[in-house]
Amino acid sequence: MTTPRPWAWFLGAAAALIGVSMAKKKASSKRKGEPIISSLDELQPAFRVQLERLLELMRADGYAPRVFETKRSDARVAELVAKGTGSVGSLHPLGLAADIIDEKLGWKASPDFWRALGENAAQLGLGRVQHTNPKTGKTELDLPHVQALPGRFDAQLRAMPTALRDAFLTARYAAA
Repeated sequence: MTTPRPWAWFLGAAAALIGVSMAKKKASSKRKGEPIISSLDELQPAFRVQLERLLELMRADGYAPRVFETKRSDARVAELVAKGTGSVGSLHPLGLAADIIDEKLGWKASPDFWRALGENAAQLGLGRVQHTNPKTGKTELDLPHVQALPGRFDAQLRAMPTALRDAFLTARYAAA
């Protein structure tokens, strides 16, 4: 018969505590920087095709783009608006916008990355938007944000029934 070792319980308890603290750390890091939805499946189909083309163009230019966030719930929009990093009129809830960042550098991507993102998006007929920086009060380009059409079409896109919007975007991208 084997005698129990007094330190075995201690090692088991220590391992359990380490596992618990690691789990808490993972959960909190997700809240701090991970997207709510980054799936392209949540996007409007014609916009998704254009976004995939944009990612291909970025990769062909030697960049490593990563889709950070796509479709947002109303609660997520409200959360970002409260933080000063989102807008009430965002096209994210409609599946018509995505945020693209550098795989390794995130939002600290090089100016060349952001320039290439903008140029490639424009080439495909995709839009970018300006926003007011809550820290500086200045209007500036929302660097990672790419959407179905330029910002001047936002109200029209939101007002269209889904089927009409889908047909409109499919025709618009085919013409671009």
